[in-house]
Amino acid sequence: MLEVAGQPGSGRRVVVFDLLEELLAGGSGVYVDLAGSLRRAVASGRVRPGEGVWARLSVYREASAGELASLALSGSASVLVLDSLPRLVYGVEAGRRERWGCAAAVLSAMLAGARSGLCSIVVNYASGGRSFGDAVFSHYFTHRLLVERVGAGVVARLVYPLPLELQWR
Repeated sequence: MLEVAGQPGSGRRVVVFDLLEELLAGGSGVYVDLAGSLRRAVASGRVRPGEGVWARLSVYREASAGELASLALSGSASVLVLDSLPRLVYGVEAGRRERWGCAAAVLSAMLAGARSGLCSIVVNYASGGRSFGDAVFSHYFTHRLLVERVGAGVVARLVYPLPLELQWR
């Protein structure tokens, strides 16, 4: 389960869409677009719904925590993208602890889905080298990327399980 985190404009979704394009070549995917990012990617021409590998992608513009957990555990897709973790947490109409608990339950279901071959990607916000909910959610991710824009390119730093810097574009 991969966390891709960065500040707005960092290129984190560039990384996610590149990874997703590769992963869809081997199966089907679900993109839960709580942030409206896919709409912008379609408008820019980066994603072409119904064409090539993108024809294998189902898009949900909203989903409850329960629906997300069901998607993760259903085995109906090989890739599940949650965009974004902060939108999930603050989209749950409940008290503070309940919101964070619902998000943790979704991440737990996504991690459990990995046993049946599910590849999960979670888009997250990061600032100062720490991602949103770091103290609560970091142990759910098997791999963590911090992304930043450097000049005209994107640098993705694998921070867990081992440090590695990748020049993306």
